[in-house]
Amino acid sequence: LPTAMAIRSDGRIFVASRAVTGGSFQTIGIQMVTRDHDFFGKLGGPGREPGQMVGPMALALDAEDNLYLADDVLQRITVYDREGEVTTTWGTQGSGDGEFDGPSGIIFDRDDNMVLVDHKNHRVQRLTKDGKYISKWGSFGDGDGQFNLPWGIAQDSSRNIYVADWRNDRIQKFSKDGEHIATFGESGDGDGQFSRPSAVALDDHANIYVADWGNERVQVLEPSGAFLMKLRGEATISKWAADFFASNPDE
Repeated sequence: LPTAMAIRSDGRIFVASRAVTGGSFQTIGIQMVTRDHDFFGKLGGPGREPGQMVGPMALALDAEDNLYLADDVLQRITVYDREGEVTTTWGTQGSGDGEFDGPSGIIFDRDDNMVLVDHKNHRVQRLTKDGKYISKWGSFGDGDGQFNLPWGIAQDSSRNIYVADWRNDRIQKFSKDGEHIATFGESGDGDGQFSRPSAVALDDHANIYVADWGNERVQVLEPSGAFLMKLRGEATISKWAADFFASNPDE
């Protein structure tokens, strides 16, 4: 079950996967591929030792292309260098400053600090790359600046931050310092409405792409939050997956 993706400056793509209920734990890890579907191997695997993972949920790259993995079961961040070697692991479960409970989204701001969605604590925290606390915002609720199990996160070229407020069925926009700017969406299945939005991203024109998880679609909003379009597609198979199926016809 793919849960997160990050693209390095040289074009290498990292895809984190976790096991589905009743599925094989051998699917857990980070696959490394290219846009041409070339497969470069796998980082990690199931387990609790450094570099291993149980619930990989989010990926992000810092300014030096170190890869950060948020594990919402082990409640920790694992850092891999460009060669795929583990350099450090940090994190403490809790609700205090710098602690987290279910890290579900991570990005790096323009100062190369981590901005982390603290899912079960209903907040966003800003941390240094080695996990030292800087600031936080948000609390449980449905008012402006409040969250109910927030999930994905993104930022625009003006350093504004967007958070997928999962159970509140909306996207919230904040300044780089966490001041609430705007709220987009409401519960429903119509245009511009959401059912458990799980991820958010922006293009070069500041259009907002929302993974509308419960409605099984992607919606695109204008920078103002107005509905622009919705996307639905068909799954395709990579060339290495096709080779696997050709060699394993019973799968």
